[in-house]
Amino acid sequence: MHDSTSPEPLVRGGLPLHRQLYLLLREGLERGAWAVGEQLPTEHELARTYGCSLITVRRALGDLAREHRVTRTPGRGTFAAEVPEERNLSSITSFTDEMKERGLDPHTTVLEFDVRRVSASASRLLRVAGDTDVYYLERLRSSGETPMILEQVEIPVSLAPGLDVGFQPATSSLYRRLHSVYGLELTQGEEFIEPGLPDERTAALLGQPKSQPVLFLKLIAYSTAGTPIEYCRSAVRGDQARYRLDVLRPTQRPLPTAGN
Repeated sequence: MHDSTSPEPLVRGGLPLHRQLYLLLREGLERGAWAVGEQLPTEHELARTYGCSLITVRRALGDLAREHRVTRTPGRGTFAAEVPEERNLSSITSFTDEMKERGLDPHTTVLEFDVRRVSASASRLLRVAGDTDVYYLERLRSSGETPMILEQVEIPVSLAPGLDVGFQPATSSLYRRLHSVYGLELTQGEEFIEPGLPDERTAALLGQPKSQPVLFLKLIAYSTAGTPIEYCRSAVRGDQARYRLDVLRPTQRPLPTAGN
């Protein structure tokens, strides 16, 4: 697929030229001007089309490559890439439900599901003693054939006794089980995100090289009563890590007056 519209010129004196070109190319990719796997114009063609330098073109393409919107192969060119699936951090939603809502094919591989002693970090964040037993659940979450997330969950056994009896975490929603059987509705949480490099096992499970960064997420989910229920550590594949956070502008307060 090729874009038949005339390219917009870059404007001197406004945004930096490489940023303008980045935005124009990104908009073209998002509306399907180039199909996934299709080659974009060469660096020289883009420079001629937009009246800019090769350095400007390379900076714009480099920004797109860092966002995994394109792949660049020396000697071959630049190709449109599949945009990572976007997940919303504004609400606590199960992976399975979220993928189905997007019309995708979620797949889960259970690597471990057993009872063990709580980890030190989970003990602190779940506010339980260091000798507390927890359910430990490790799952590899995929969309179709593409691994996306390596997830490790800890839930105190005392909050959901018998959870490991008859529950199939590969095909069933953990959040639905907690709500329907134990009356635990996870309605709020805190999530911490930081980039890093995966260890050898994590990289292999996610199907990526160790040199490619991942996003590490830590979530503490709470019940409506404010009780910490779940501690979840996740490693998200670098080329699948795209998250959205819906934010609201704080309510404006009147300016203080003299004497206040």
